[in-house]
Amino acid sequence: MVAEEAELEVTGQSPFAGSANGRGDREVVQLEDRRRPVSGKGLSHQVSDDLLVRIGSGEFAPGDKLPGDVELMEEYGVGRNTIREAIRGLVALRVVDVRPRRGSMVLAAVPDLRLPMEVASALVSEKMTDDLYEMRLILETEAAARAAGRRDPAEIAAIRRHHERYERVMRTGEPPWTADLDFHSAIARASGNSVLPLMLEGARDLLARDRYANSVLAADTMHRVFDEHDAILLAIEGGRRRDARKLMSEHIARVGQSFREHRANRDHRGPADPQL
Repeated sequence: MVAEEAELEVTGQSPFAGSANGRGDREVVQLEDRRRPVSGKGLSHQVSDDLLVRIGSGEFAPGDKLPGDVELMEEYGVGRNTIREAIRGLVALRVVDVRPRRGSMVLAAVPDLRLPMEVASALVSEKMTDDLYEMRLILETEAAARAAGRRDPAEIAAIRRHHERYERVMRTGEPPWTADLDFHSAIARASGNSVLPLMLEGARDLLARDRYANSVLAADTMHRVFDEHDAILLAIEGGRRRDARKLMSEHIARVGQSFREHRANRDHRGPADPQL
């Protein structure tokens, strides 16, 4: 049982039950009245889904500050880690910006926020997704090799921080897709090429949407990705350029194939399949 499930068992609350703050009957809090939780879909994923709908509906306008962690914990009946991971997801989608001592601020409204993220992701063609992974093969393999050649201590420390966060999130049972994106972004920055991170950042929105909608992955897949990240990090730390390039190439190829297979299975089963 993951930590968040244990927490809910102790409190006896539904993960999206109304809180005792008097707002429990608000429509925006009653997720089950508007979107039934999907089997296998993580709590942070569901919280970020609901926050997206609330932002898209105008409840939180551009420039507004989202409620703090404690208030969101009360509204959704989940733990702090779940709320923070949900906010990280919104940051990755460029919907929210988090600043020290200012909290989470809503950025400019995005027209398709009224759509569930699964629908928005489906609007991205399969060819575009394939092209995205092909671009990553071209750019990120060299980024890993250059990072290994430079071996900048501060940059390597940043890569390791995201790697360790991936592990922490993975162990809760939540999809660690934002930590995954941050891991790869850190490697791009560690390459020392100022343009390369910008090029990859330009594709981050597409990658984030694809990861978000396809983040229901088996535990063995998440662990395999972690192990591959670990090998890449060790190669970079050891200054092994050739190994870093080869390991990154194999990793991106395998991940791309996994997402293609997952997407094909999802489309074959259809939206009513209880396993999605």
